[in-house]
Amino acid sequence: MIQIRGLLFKTLSLVILVAVVFLAASYGFISVQQKARLNESIESIKKAHSQATELLIKQQLNKQVLTAEEAFTLAADLAPSIEFLSKVLGSDIGILTPTAATIQDQKNLKRYVTETMTDISDIDGLLRLELTDTDFSLAETKGLLQTHDIRDFYIWFETFNINDYEIKIIFVRDITRLTNEKNQQKQQTIIFLISVTLGLLLTLIIFSTIPISQIKKLKQAIKLIANKEYNTARYRLRQIKKGKYSDELCELEDEFRDAIDVLESYEHKLEASQKRLLRQATIDATTGLYTRNVLVEDLLRIREKSSSINVAIFFLDLDGFKPVNDNLGHEAGDIMLKKIGYRLKGVSNKSIKVYRIGGDEFVICYSDYSSENILLQMAESIVQLFAAPFHVYETHIAISASIGIALQDAKSIDAGQLLRYADIAMYQAKEEGKNRFKFFDESMRARTQLRFTIKNDFLISLTDNQLFLVYQPIVESETRKVIKLEALCRWKHPELGFIAPPTFIDVLEEGENMNILFEWIVTNVFNEATFLNSIGLQDMVISINLSPSQLVDDRALEILKEQMQIHNISPSRIELEITETTLITSFKQAKDWIEMAIEMGFRVAIDDFGAGYSSLSYLTAFNYNTVKLDRSLLDKIDVNEHQQRIVGSLTQMIHSLSVPIVAEGAETEAQFEQLRKLGCDYIQGYFISRPIPHNELVIFLQEQNKE
Repeated sequence: MIQIRGLLFKTLSLVILVAVVFLAASYGFISVQQKARLNESIESIKKAHSQATELLIKQQLNKQVLTAEEAFTLAADLAPSIEFLSKVLGSDIGILTPTAATIQDQKNLKRYVTETMTDISDIDGLLRLELTDTDFSLAETKGLLQTHDIRDFYIWFETFNINDYEIKIIFVRDITRLTNEKNQQKQQTIIFLISVTLGLLLTLIIFSTIPISQIKKLKQAIKLIANKEYNTARYRLRQIKKGKYSDELCELEDEFRDAIDVLESYEHKLEASQKRLLRQATIDATTGLYTRNVLVEDLLRIREKSSSINVAIFFLDLDGFKPVNDNLGHEAGDIMLKKIGYRLKGVSNKSIKVYRIGGDEFVICYSDYSSENILLQMAESIVQLFAAPFHVYETHIAISASIGIALQDAKSIDAGQLLRYADIAMYQAKEEGKNRFKFFDESMRARTQLRFTIKNDFLISLTDNQLFLVYQPIVESETRKVIKLEALCRWKHPELGFIAPPTFIDVLEEGENMNILFEWIVTNVFNEATFLNSIGLQDMVISINLSPSQLVDDRALEILKEQMQIHNISPSRIELEITETTLITSFKQAKDWIEMAIEMGFRVAIDDFGAGYSSLSYLTAFNYNTVKLDRSLLDKIDVNEHQQRIVGSLTQMIHSLSVPIVAEGAETEAQFEQLRKLGCDYIQGYFISRPIPHNELVIFLQEQNKE
């Protein structure tokens, strides 16, 4: 059964609307045509009546010359002829009395006084019908169609002028038969048009069911395709032979069949890809170990298992793996990882699984261990797994691992937290010298939280003025006159209080924040130099400590240059302090950077010289302006002869290079004097002054100048 909805409903609605409009237009057109034909017929009747009446009157009055008295009796003389004419023409005819005026108060045809009127009794009701002024005007000029007693009458007036005598006649014609014929023709035409329209509509409905059934079939096929029921969809569509009169819907069905074939092919490929991706998501392609996804699922399964007791995570990070990739290539690195994975698989059993979770990071999950002593033994055995070197490309490579261990009860397992704790412990193992293991404890979390706070609050600290600079004076040993200031950064956190500079600088070095801090320090140092100019200290030098990240970043030089141009400060007023350990870390890049800085006019100082890795070759590798001896060489310089001999030798050697020396850490008068005697040109330390904030610096410098 066809349901009248959807496309069929829209089609039928449109067709019916068109049909109604067509029928309305046809009805209007036919009505106009019928009215025109009726008017033509009436005009023909009027013409025939006029000709016959005029002929009759002429014959009646032929060759007569009427006197006034005779004219008065003419109507009576014409009465028999009018009666005869009425019968011949089939109309009622009346002669208006020539001397009588119309009775204006009468609102019907009785207002016209007639000398004679044929069949007056039959049309008396018609003559008494009330008319309007418009009706009277039409009757006297064109003619009036009036209905009375289920009959249609046409009334009109004619005036005849014969032999200079004017006769006015009223004609009343029963045109009921004529109007009935016209109406019947009109009805027949309308019925015909309605029949044709309904026939066309019915035909359209019948033929519409064919494409609509095809569309319905396509709709069902779409649902089947969406549910991946491809064979059922093919059955529903079936195979239609292409004929001579195939249309767009047939072509669309063909497209559907082709689409089903393509989708089914894609489905097979997708299933194969999903299986491949599932393996990639669960098995590491390089080592054959399980992946991080499997680790998380396993931890959840252990938590949900009622018999589970506890779990331990061993987080391994390889020490010194990056040089293998850098020197031997990534292919060698993959071979190395594969060999490491093979060794780690050796510890696997029903309670122990090994995973590679990224790069050179591995995890061992140990569930339901019997005691922490077992974990200790296992950690030691894992360290020993790396004791023997790895053989790659005819090369023996020694590599170790730093291991972090975190424990949790099975019912309290939080996969993310457990991995994070193990990762924290691993970093602690690296900080303590690598190639070892560490168990996680709360103190490690506190350190990690501190590092997180530093990273998270650094940018806010700049806007809230939590960071500020202090300046430690450096004096000339002979005159004790302040000639330099070392700028040092301090951070007073609203909750943590003062954060030690080595602590926050170490954290900031891990990202881009160190560059932001450097720019902030340089800006404030140049502001301070401008201020010193304003109080007459145009020769005061301010030193800035550089971190390793600045020595490999040309942006640091651009910042120095920009501030120098903005404040119009000579670059010789700024001394850049570079630690000896920084030089060791990246000597080639540091050397190039230093040479560019000196070429721009900045002063350079080698800081913390003698801190433990002193190489005299650095003193001849590039230009510099100052050497600062590390305080570890000077802490007992006033009483320790061994230190005195070392410092004396260093000062003689460095002076031979025509380079001045700054001694750090002088805390007593005795130390100051001993350093001066040993040849230190400049001295810095708490004996002279602690680091001073800006608002106290002016007072200190003014008092020093007075002395």
